[in-house]
Amino acid sequence: MPTTAMMIDALILHRSRGSGTDPMPPEYFWQLVERFKAGLVNQGVAILGNVPDSEDAAQDSLCEAFEGLDTLKDPHQLGHWLRQINRRNAVDLLRKRRSDADRMERAKRTSGRLAQATGGFRQVEIREYVAQA
Repeated sequence: MPTTAMMIDALILHRSRGSGTDPMPPEYFWQLVERFKAGLVNQGVAILGNVPDSEDAAQDSLCEAFEGLDTLKDPHQLGHWLRQINRRNAVDLLRKRRSDADRMERAKRTSGRLAQATGGFRQVEIREYVAQA
């Protein structure tokens, strides 16, 4: 079984050659995924508080890492590099989730005030009555 450093060296070599004559063994990538996936998901759960979002962040992180593999300078820092990418993705997802929740809360408050200002009628109903008149 290849070591992590051997796998990442093979991935870097493959990426530097493009889709050259020496194809990268696909099992190297999948072994890397299996080796780091659980740790990335656990890190995401600590940040996001749930498994589904954490799995999404981990998947995004692994894809992003594979796409940017040529930027990894030291193969022995692979785990640290992946955790940094995953932390950033999880925090971004958390911010987006909070932003969406804030937006929904503002929409609820606004629609409640709008209903009071229009006597309980919704905007669509008011438009229909105006159009009929």
